[in-house]
Amino acid sequence: MSTTTKPASQPGKIKQTHDRAHDVLRSEGHPEDASGAPQIIAVGRMSKLHRRDEAELAVLIHDGFQHLGLGTELSRRLIAVARDEKLRRLRSTVLSENHEMLAICQKLGFRLHADMEDGTIRAELDL
Repeated sequence: MSTTTKPASQPGKIKQTHDRAHDVLRSEGHPEDASGAPQIIAVGRMSKLHRRDEAELAVLIHDGFQHLGLGTELSRRLIAVARDEKLRRLRSTVLSENHEMLAICQKLGFRLHADMEDGTIRAELDL
């Protein structure tokens, strides 16, 4: 696992923790936290599906840090890990009203399939 520190566009610093299946971004001195304690601001996760050469991709960004490219960057890094792991496909289930994540998926080449029964979009990327 590695950790790097980068300046944030918000007050404080952003620290990144990375391993082969997760990326976590923490902010020090986040403006919403009076204690100044580090807060998790973004998490990206890739979970390999049991007995398959596919994985589920999930990204979560704190509201105060959205629209800064963090979701796109976390997704790109996890796609690179999936390729390194020789996976065949990444998939993600996205709520149909989550326009930001759907835009990220389209930008990164995912195919989108609507599921009318539950109001979700299935995003798939062949690697």
